[in-house]
Amino acid sequence: MAKIEIPKFNEQGFTLIEVMVSLMLLAASLVILLGLQSSVAERSIYDDNRKYAMYVAKQILSAIEVIEATSDDPIPDQDTEKDPFELIEDILGAPLPPIPGSEVPRIPLTAHLNISPWGSEQYGQDLMKKIDLRVYWSEDPRDEFHTIFFVPFS
Repeated sequence: MAKIEIPKFNEQGFTLIEVMVSLMLLAASLVILLGLQSSVAERSIYDDNRKYAMYVAKQILSAIEVIEATSDDPIPDQDTEKDPFELIEDILGAPLPPIPGSEVPRIPLTAHLNISPWGSEQYGQDLMKKIDLRVYWSEDPRDEFHTIFFVPFS
């Protein structure tokens, strides 16, 4: 009787299914990594905008402190919304010197300043001035820096 020989397949290499599965895993991993990179870039931009808004708010509050400490005519109660650098100019009566790094284009900011008397019924309503400052760069409430500052009446 004749022997029938079954040819052996070469078992070196990968099958088409193995290659396709590995390509799908690689593609899914790349999509996830690119999504993470995008969110990191967005967060970095948000942090830069917030840091800039904090710096501008600090300049406004410093201008108010200087006027309150050195002037016989304190800052009147007000509710103002305008460009923060115009606001500083209004408070100081002179333009602010150039800010380091201001040559870098920045996002436009808007400052909302509310100065009002603050106190309590027990001790009187005119104990301090409440300075409520909000610096924002869009209408989204998350895109703002908000601070409240109290200055005693002289």
